[in-house]
Amino acid sequence: MEVGTVWSLLFLLLTILTFILLMQEHANETWTDVLGWYPGEVVIGEDGWGVFRCPAMSVSIWAKNSAIGREEFPKK
Repeated sequence: MEVGTVWSLLFLLLTILTFILLMQEHANETWTDVLGWYPGEVVIGEDGWGVFRCPAMSVSIWAKNSAIGREEFPKK
């Protein structure tokens, strides 16, 4: 299996797991990238869906605005 295929499958799996974890229990919460690479906010919908973006060749770590310890992450 090629490396690109493995990364694509890993991304798909992480996307599905993220949806399962967020679901409706996080509805209406506001999340931001604690590393600061992606500007803006994501508001989780009533259905549990949110669109979490990340710049190319980068990584973003998303957490809700009220999460304890998020200030401990270094900003870019």
